[in-house]
Amino acid sequence: PENGMRLALDSDTARVAWASRPLDPPEPMRDYWAEVPADDAEYEVLASVYDYEPAPLDPIAELADTIYGWPMERISFTGPDGTSRMRAFLFLPQDGRPPYQTVLFFDGYASGSPTFEAKNVAMFDAVLRTGRAVAVPVLFGTYEPYDPAKHDEGGMFWQPPEITVRWVNELRRAVDYLESRPEVDHQRIAYYGMYVGATHAPVVLALEPRIKVGFTDTGALHTWAAYPPHADPFHFLPRVRTPLLIMNSRYSTAWPYEESQLPMLEYLGTSTEHKRLVSGDYSDPVPFRDIYPVLNPWLDEYLGSVEGF
Repeated sequence: PENGMRLALDSDTARVAWASRPLDPPEPMRDYWAEVPADDAEYEVLASVYDYEPAPLDPIAELADTIYGWPMERISFTGPDGTSRMRAFLFLPQDGRPPYQTVLFFDGYASGSPTFEAKNVAMFDAVLRTGRAVAVPVLFGTYEPYDPAKHDEGGMFWQPPEITVRWVNELRRAVDYLESRPEVDHQRIAYYGMYVGATHAPVVLALEPRIKVGFTDTGALHTWAAYPPHADPFHFLPRVRTPLLIMNSRYSTAWPYEESQLPMLEYLGTSTEHKRLVSGDYSDPVPFRDIYPVLNPWLDEYLGSVEGF
């Protein structure tokens, strides 16, 4: 009902064109029920790849603006390698009182956007309306400036493993920055990942204990992606202890329910009462109007409701 149905007129010309096209060999499908995550010794080696020494942030306030009525700051600070600079957008709620609960947002659309535009705010507008702040790190190769050479067609889903390490550490570095802001409640930071941000959530949450609750939207374990071990979210899943809510379409073809969504929930190391899979009759991706009635109560449950909201 959400998407409708598309019809095509059959014709000899169409059949010949379809039958004569070159076919790619089928990609092997991963069977997560048969795979075994890394043991403790192996995991220590995988996690050590993400070690970095926090350098002074040296933050610079580059831009202050208002988008859709929300105060926004664009800040740059020292990246995880200690030499490069990275950026982040910080959106503050109109109402509520600091220190603000803050949602760290991994934007899965970022690989196709040359700039951060006002329309991107629609992805988390409902979070700001609950009196929470939102931080959007500008990950390497995305936004301002966007470099298409960094990504193949389809972008962020099959990036080189060294990019995975950089992205995860840039997200952690964004937490370093949030801890430097007195307006941010350092004990109430949440993670919201969509698409790639959802598939990589196990790596982020396993390595970053300062994040107190997680939410993923339209993404789970890839059934076709052969990651190297240190970039494979599957090996990090059992080490996650953060409360996590996973939200998907029950009929997703990219993240099949039985082969992708259920294994992610099962292998997740978070205790049963603090992990949840909401897989409903949504379109794919899940519309924002269906996300926020689920997301905001989840944040209330683990961060506490915001006074006045």
